[in-house]
Amino acid sequence: MYGYPLNIGIGIDNFGSSQNLWYAFHATKDIALQDWVLASHLETAEHPPDVFLSDCALSLISGCAKTIPLSLHLFCLHHLNGNVTTNLQASLGPEWTNFARDFWAAYCAVSLDNFDHLFDHLCTHYPFTI
Repeated sequence: MYGYPLNIGIGIDNFGSSQNLWYAFHATKDIALQDWVLASHLETAEHPPDVFLSDCALSLISGCAKTIPLSLHLFCLHHLNGNVTTNLQASLGPEWTNFARDFWAAYCAVSLDNFDHLFDHLCTHYPFTI
């Protein structure tokens, strides 16, 4: 609406159902505004969420670290996949399919050692993506 991005906060209740927590139109996507949205939610909810999922926007990363530092902040797979695809698919060209396979294998690593091995593989085979 009006060309502003819509920020929607959604929570999961004790019954496993999603609940809309807030709606906020943003004139900008800066840190101060995101801090205000999170602080307003915290004031209303009276306690921070156990887990907070978001995209990788720097304003959200900063806001979470400052406003809800004890919440586990994870990144949404939908946004992660979109960001990786948008930023790397064109530059990888025919290597995209192999990179995507290797990237998600590293993401799904079952141990830290396995992740380190798979991440090293990504760095070696696709050094310009780092």
